[in-house]
Amino acid sequence: VMDGSVELCFDGETPAVLHGIDLPIVSADKVTISSHLILEGVRWQDGIPYSKASEAQLVICSAGQDVVSGEATEGGIAVAETAPADLKLQASLTAAAGGFHIEGTGKAVEILGALHAGEYDGDGSRLVLYRDDRAAAGEFPRNAPLTAEPQLSFFSLRVLTWKEY
Repeated sequence: VMDGSVELCFDGETPAVLHGIDLPIVSADKVTISSHLILEGVRWQDGIPYSKASEAQLVICSAGQDVVSGEATEGGIAVAETAPADLKLQASLTAAAGGFHIEGTGKAVEILGALHAGEYDGDGSRLVLYRDDRAAAGEFPRNAPLTAEPQLSFFSLRVLTWKEY
């Protein structure tokens, strides 16, 4: 902007974390995401993210307990009801307590990275997880949260719609 002021950009394509930056965000309590979180160097082609050129990393962790006292807090990671309907998140998201929740309905949340949570509530929204293509090649970003092998577990699943083609 010509007058030197800073304005937020919510177009979904402007990087939130610049090339070469590793940004860990740790919260004792609930984390609410209300806008796209895209790292510089990711390109979306035909709706699929490619991250080979990205040299940035975003890690968001909700600990679910106070750092000083150790008391339990609400914790969790939530997508705000006011977030864009086609939210794109490139991050490693960890909810040590409180789970991952999408507030509001009719959203299509896409995560490029990882989701670690003990529970999930999509509230009727769609969640798509893309594995970072660097992980597929064994080139993990420095300090990335990892498991020995990919993990996915459902303890409860309710079919809302069934279509046969």
